[in-house]
Amino acid sequence: PPSTPPPPSTPPPPSTPPPPRTSSALTTSKLPAAVAAQLEELDLYDPTTLARDDRQEVLGTAAVGALGLFLLPLFEVGLLGDVALSVLLGGGAASYVALRKDEVGDGARRLVGKTAVTAADKAREYEREQQLTAKSAAKAKEVASQAWAELKKSLE
Repeated sequence: PPSTPPPPSTPPPPSTPPPPRTSSALTTSKLPAAVAAQLEELDLYDPTTLARDDRQEVLGTAAVGALGLFLLPLFEVGLLGDVALSVLLGGGAASYVALRKDEVGDGARRLVGKTAVTAADKAREYEREQQLTAKSAAKAKEVASQAWAELKKSLE
């Protein structure tokens, strides 16, 4: 008898990212019910129920989105207007992506958000080691004192 061909293999199910960790201290939303319902309808995570690390990653993603849009010369509305529009549009769009419950959201949180959080941590560590803020403040005070002394001397 002729051999029967093997049955066609079925493709593996699409992989779904693991959900972000939820805070053990907070399992119910702190948002107004209407906002929480809208997030659920849009299939977005509620940021108030995420664990601290996941919230930081969402915030990091939002910051990168805002900064990225700010650096592009798109708005001709002055510095404050540019900052406001960049935060609203760039940060808002990046936050939306980071709160998505799919691979795109997981990738945004893990790649962009985690990188931003790591960069901020490294910057804080560098500041603690080098004391740049204290050194800059001391130098600014010294320059201001010298300028004041020269101004007083020129007025005498």
